[in-house]
Amino acid sequence: MSDEQAAEEAVEEVAAEPTAEERAMENGWRPKEEWQGDPEEWVDAKQFNFRGELMDRIKTQNKQLHKATSEIQALKTNYQQFQEHTKQLAEVELKKQLQQLKDVKKQALEENDYDTVVEVDEKVADLKAAQKEAPPTQPEQPQLDPEIAAWIEANPWYNDDPVKRGAADAVFDQTKAASPDKSVSELLKEVGNIVEARFETPKRTNNNPITASSTGGKPAKRGPSPHDLSDEQRKVGKTFVDSGAIKNLTEYAKQLAEIGGLNA
Repeated sequence: MSDEQAAEEAVEEVAAEPTAEERAMENGWRPKEEWQGDPEEWVDAKQFNFRGELMDRIKTQNKQLHKATSEIQALKTNYQQFQEHTKQLAEVELKKQLQQLKDVKKQALEENDYDTVVEVDEKVADLKAAQKEAPPTQPEQPQLDPEIAAWIEANPWYNDDPVKRGAADAVFDQTKAASPDKSVSELLKEVGNIVEARFETPKRTNNNPITASSTGGKPAKRGPSPHDLSDEQRKVGKTFVDSGAIKNLTEYAKQLAEIGGLNA
């Protein structure tokens, strides 16, 4: 036998798969003649390996099941939190509408306008009936471009001012139609510039915040923002945003303010 053949056989022996007995012994198995336990409990190497592999699969499946259970519980908790949040918003909105109807009814009574009184009573009854029959609110799944979402987050007036929001949407659509080759970031920049110029809104950036001197000596009044959220509220709000139930943390802060849940 040549040296080359001997070397090849040596390599083959090293690369050869370990036998069932060798694999079993690595995990504590012993031949029958070396077994010191109950003779009836001894199993051969093949059966020993099978049991070990089965136990490994069971452990892996248990880990996967535990992970899946944890994820399901997290989703359930998130959904319950969102349900409670939307329920509180609905209650606040109902109170507003009922108060408006109450004011209308009061005025109608002063003017002896009984037709309006009857109409108001019917609307109040409809509102209360609708509240009882309304099904649980399901989280929406809006698909919003990440750049647009980030821009809205940086420009809270978009959610706070319906007029300016409408103007921004119109400018965006017009600019996009006129310049289809422009990127989203370019379109958003142009929208911001046009809306600021049209409404004479002081430019707000992280590097150039509005100061007292730029607003006639008085600090600029701002609406609720993510900065007003506590750590726990920010955590809950982020789960709503990630699931698509709420657009961004600014919207969540605004909703919390409406139901009186925003930290002072």
